[in-house]
Amino acid sequence: LNILDHRTGERRRPVRTDVEEAAVLMDALPEISFVMSTFLPEDVDPRIYDRYQMDAMLNHTSKPIVFVSPDFEGCVAAVEMCEVVAGGVEAFQRRPFATCYINVTSGLVANAEALQKCMYLAGKGLPLLYIPLNAGGVNSPTTTAGCMAAMNAGILLGVVLAQLVREGTPVAVPGWNGGPYNLKTMVGNYVLADEQGVATEMGKYYDLPVFGLGGATDAKVLDQQCGAEVALSLFTALLHGANIVHDIGFMDSGLQGSLQLIAICNDLIGWLRAATAGVVVDEETLA
Repeated sequence: LNILDHRTGERRRPVRTDVEEAAVLMDALPEISFVMSTFLPEDVDPRIYDRYQMDAMLNHTSKPIVFVSPDFEGCVAAVEMCEVVAGGVEAFQRRPFATCYINVTSGLVANAEALQKCMYLAGKGLPLLYIPLNAGGVNSPTTTAGCMAAMNAGILLGVVLAQLVREGTPVAVPGWNGGPYNLKTMVGNYVLADEQGVATEMGKYYDLPVFGLGGATDAKVLDQQCGAEVALSLFTALLHGANIVHDIGFMDSGLQGSLQLIAICNDLIGWLRAATAGVVVDEETLA
């Protein structure tokens, strides 16, 4: 992952301070409700980079955290760090302020690490995000319906597994699917018009919280394409009813992040919330 440096305007590789600055920024922005690391720091030990991400977030925000770990050991380490901050295992279980975004290979193939994380978190009574995604034309049909059907099989696997380990485990499911890939370049569009509605509706059909996507763009710079795609993706996430919306500030098909774009998205989210909040009509407002 790269960063579009807001100080120089140049694209470069991210470092630990970028993760810290992202956490500080998101903590300060009023329309951002939770924090993710945004960047993969490259000036730390690559085997445990996720521990540095978690450290940066725990030390620079008081908002809820969604973390990602490349392996099972990283997930355990993140939970243990949270337990220390919370004041103990039971304290974190009573008020879990962080949850793991579990990346699953695909709807029809579950990697061992994903299943380990799911069972571990469920066993501790902690919430989790179980996210199997397909790549249309690569590991699933290219059509939206076919891609979603394959992904839904994996979603149900994760939900059932978590409930078998501990009934009542909170599980959030994806509010978007992988969509069709360009089989010449093997790049998938990050923002598609038809990829969010079906997945979000399926999650709501099962009465599960939905982990949506918005505020992202395929653009590489802060241009007209960028503005249109982040605004439309935030609007569709709101329109479809996603409960948690992530990837704000992501660019270049998920290969780049921008603190400037996160700030822009904050204002767009505020506008959308105001536009859909309704109007209070009472004696005082009519005066």
